Amino acid sequence: MYWNAFFLSRLRLFFLIACSCVFAHSQASNPDWLFFTRAYQVNAIIADSLYVWVGGYSGLARVDRASGAQEFYNPSNSALPSYRIDCMDRAADGTFWIGTDNGLAVWNGVTWTIYDQQNAPILNGQIIAAVLADTAGSGWVAQEWLHWYDGIQWTTFDTTNSPLQPWQARRLYKALDGQLVVGCSSGDLFFYNGSNWNVINPADSGFNSSLVQAIGQASDSSLWFSNAYGLYHYRNGSYAFYDNLNSPMPNQHVEALRVDANDVVWMAVSEYFGPACSPCSGGLQSFDGTQWMKYDTSNSDMPPLSQVALDLDESGRPWVGGTDGAIANLDAGIVYPLEVKNSGLTHPSIATLLVHPDGKVFTGGGYADPFQYSGDLVLFDGVQWTGTEGHFSNNPLATAIGPGAELYIKRRDNLHRLINGVWDTLSWPLSGATIYYTDLHEMKIDRANNIWTDVVAYVTSPGGSPVFHEGVARFDGASWTVWCDTNSALPDRPVEHLFIDRNDAVWMVSLGLWRYDGTSWIQPPQPPGLNGNSRLAEDSSGGIWVSLNDFGLARFDGTSWTTYPNPLGFGFGTYQDLAVAADQSVWAASYSHVARFDGSNWQLFDAANSPLDVNCTAVEADKYGNVWFGYPVGLFAYRDGGVVLDAPEVPAERPFRIHYHAGSKHLSLTWDDDYLPVSAQVISPEGKTITIACPRNDQGFRLDFSRLAAGSYVLRLIDRNGLPRITRFVVL
Repeated sequence: MYWNAFFLSRLRLFFLIACSCVFAHSQASNPDWLFFTRAYQVNAIIADSLYVWVGGYSGLARVDRASGAQEFYNPSNSALPSYRIDCMDRAADGTFWIGTDNGLAVWNGVTWTIYDQQNAPILNGQIIAAVLADTAGSGWVAQEWLHWYDGIQWTTFDTTNSPLQPWQARRLYKALDGQLVVGCSSGDLFFYNGSNWNVINPADSGFNSSLVQAIGQASDSSLWFSNAYGLYHYRNGSYAFYDNLNSPMPNQHVEALRVDANDVVWMAVSEYFGPACSPCSGGLQSFDGTQWMKYDTSNSDMPPLSQVALDLDESGRPWVGGTDGAIANLDAGIVYPLEVKNSGLTHPSIATLLVHPDGKVFTGGGYADPFQYSGDLVLFDGVQWTGTEGHFSNNPLATAIGPGAELYIKRRDNLHRLINGVWDTLSWPLSGATIYYTDLHEMKIDRANNIWTDVVAYVTSPGGSPVFHEGVARFDGASWTVWCDTNSALPDRPVEHLFIDRNDAVWMVSLGLWRYDGTSWIQPPQPPGLNGNSRLAEDSSGGIWVSLNDFGLARFDGTSWTTYPNPLGFGFGTYQDLAVAADQSVWAASYSHVARFDGSNWQLFDAANSPLDVNCTAVEADKYGNVWFGYPVGLFAYRDGGVVLDAPEVPAERPFRIHYHAGSKHLSLTWDDDYLPVSAQVISPEGKTITIACPRNDQGFRLDFSRLAAGSYVLRLIDRNGLPRITRFVVL
C-alpha cells in the first residue's frame, strides 16, 4: 500500500533507501497519496494473554505485550473502513466488532466484513457510539437508533418498539443474567430481556443525571455506572453515590470502568476541574468497597495522564489508554506509546488548512471541530514542521494568509499576525466601539492588506438602546468600516462565507450571494441552488465556482452562471469546501466523499477507492499540483503522478554517494572532490532537525541510525553556497 512504511514497527529495524539516492526534486519519490497524522486518544482497548488491541484516531493497533512490537490496521492496508475507531468489543470466539464513523467492521483475524449504508442501510453513516458482540455472529450497535444483528438480518429498536429516543443509546453492556443494559445520553439505564424493557434513572432518587459514561457489574449482580457527576452503585432498588465531595474518591470523572473477580472497581479517569480539586489529575484509580486508590508516579509506574479506555487482562489486571496516544499496564510498569506519528501535527484533527503562496501548508486544529481537542497551527514546508504554539492553542475563530505570506490568526481576544517569523498583535475594538464583537468565523485578507471579517455591530436606537446587526467589516490598518443592513443593501443575517478573487473583489454568502465592487455591495446574478453552506473558489481564467444543492457546482464567467449537476447520485447536500487545482480541476469536499470535476467529468474519492476517511473538513491546492485534505484523523495529500513535497531546487547530478552498512546499523556518505558540504541535517518525521557538521578535509561521514524510531526521514546536505541536496530514507 501507499504508505505502509509510516506504520511499521521499530523492532523490525533495517533501512530502506526510499526510491533513488539522488533527487532533483521529490516528485518522483512519492506516491499519489500521502497521509500525515499523529497518535492521539485511545478510544477503546482490549487486552488478551498475548496482545493489547487498541482503537483510536489512527485505526486498529495490535501491541505485543512482551516486546511492545506494534502492527497497525487502517484503510491503507486493510478493509477497515475508517481511520477513526470510537468503540470495539470482542466476541467469545475472538471476533472483533469495531465501530467507526464510516460503518461497522467485523473481523475474525483473517476476514473483514463491513456493514455500512451499502449493505446495511439502517446504519446511517454517522459515528457508532457503542458495539456489543454477542454469540454466533450476532451483536448490538448503538447509533441514531439501537440495532440488533442476528447474523442474517438487522432489527432496529426505535420509538415504535422500545422506549428509546434518537441518539439516546450511548453505552452497551451485557448483564450476568443475559439482559442488555443500555446507558443513555439522558442518564437513563434501560434493561432489555428480549421481550420487555425496564428503566432506572438516578434522577428519580434525587441524584444528578447525565450521559452514562461507563457500566460494570459485580458478582452479586449489583450495577456500577458513572456519569459526569460521579460514580453510582445500584443494588436492590437503591443507590450509593460517590464524588469528590462526599468521599475520598480521587477523581469523579470516570470515563471507563471494569469490575474484577474480587469485585474491585477499576476506573480510567480523565483530568477534571471540580470543586474538590482543580484540577484532579487523570489516570487509574480503584475502589474495593472500602478503600480508594489512585495510581500515579508516587506509588507506581502509572503515568498521571488522562485515561479514557480500560480493560482487564486474563489475570484481572488493568490496561489503560489515554488522550496522549499511549497504553499502560499497572503491574508491569510498562508504557507503550503508539508509534503512528509521522508528522509535526500537534493533534490529528485538522480544522484549518491554508496554502502559503510559495507552496507551504499551514494546518492544524481549530474551532471547526469543537468536540475535538484543539491543536496548534503548524507550517509544513515539505520537509520540516514548524509550530505556532502560544498563538493558536485557544481555538482560533478564523485564519488567513495575506499577499506577502503573512499569517493572521483571529481569536476572541485579538488578532495575531506572523510576518517573517515575528509575531505582532492587532487588538480588536472593545464593546462600546462600532463593532460590538467579532466572535465569528470568517476572515480574508486582500492584496492591500485590508482585513475583512464578519462582525456583529450595533447601532443606537432612537430610545438610546443598542440594536445589534450582523454584517461585515474591513480594517485598513488604521480604522474600521462596517457594513450592515442600516447602511447598505446587506441583510441582517450571518455571513456564511467570505471570498476574495484575484481582482480584490470581495464575495460574500449571506442570504444570497453578494459582491463588493469597491464602492457598494451588490447582488450579481444568483446561481440556482445557492444556500448557506455554499463555498467559492476561482480558476486561472477568473471564473468563480460555487457549490450548490444536491452536490452540484456552478461557474460564473462574469456575466452568467453555468451549472454542472452532479450525476453521481448523492442526493441532497452541499460541498463544504472547494479548491481549484493547478490543472484547473475543481475539488469539492463533503462528509461522505471528495469529488473532482474537470469541466466535463466527475470522479469520486472515498474510503472505498482511496485512503481517504470520512468528514473532509477542508481542501486546498498548492502551486505544485498537490491537493491537500483536512480530516479528523489527519492530513492527506494527493497528486496524480506523485505528491511533490519540495520545489525542484537542486540539480540532478549526484555529488555524493550513500553506503548502507547493515551489520553496524549505519549509513555513510562520501562525495566528490569538487563538492564540499558544510553540514548535514537529518529531519525526523516530526520535523525535528539533527544537525551534523561535516569534516571539511574529509570526503565522508557516518550516520548511526540504530536509535532512530520507525518513520520517514529526510537527509539534507548543505554546501558552502547554502544549496541543499535532499534524499529520503525510511527506518522500518
